[in-house]
Amino acid sequence: MTTIKKYSSIIKNDFYPLLKLAIPLALIGIVGAAPAFLETLFLAHVNQETLAAGALVSWLYGTFAGIMFGTLGSINVLISHKYGANDQAGIILVTRDGLLLSLLLSIPAFILFWNMAPIFSLFGQKPSVVLLAQSYLHALAWGLLPNFIAIALCEFIIGLGHTRILTIFTVFGVSDVRRY
Repeated sequence: MTTIKKYSSIIKNDFYPLLKLAIPLALIGIVGAAPAFLETLFLAHVNQETLAAGALVSWLYGTFAGIMFGTLGSINVLISHKYGANDQAGIILVTRDGLLLSLLLSIPAFILFWNMAPIFSLFGQKPSVVLLAQSYLHALAWGLLPNFIAIALCEFIIGLGHTRILTIFTVFGVSDVRRY
């Protein structure tokens, strides 16, 4: 009986709190992947060149999103440490620095996205695909700063342990895509 009580205590004290954090974050990942899937599906119905241009831009953006999530992912760790220590001033400073880092990193990212089309040409992409990709890249470049700021704010919310709020915003954000 002692072993059963021990495992019951572990499940109650360790496993359930972990699930309360992990399930909303997993749902965010699944729901967040829906726009990329739908984008590919829609572009595939236009023509091959549009799909190829979309794939190039999606590849580049996906790479940057991964880098940004990795870089700004430290915000949630730092916030959670400050939150656990009840250090409100520390939370404010980490949030401020995370937003500033988002701003600073968006500048070289903007320059790269704006000037990426010639690099695609150097790698042997067809000129018609590069031309389409260039218009996508220019449009996407303007959204990098707001997206990087959104990543920093999401990390702030995760650091506070309010993953359900983030899940709700993600679901509404993805459901809003259908208007376009």
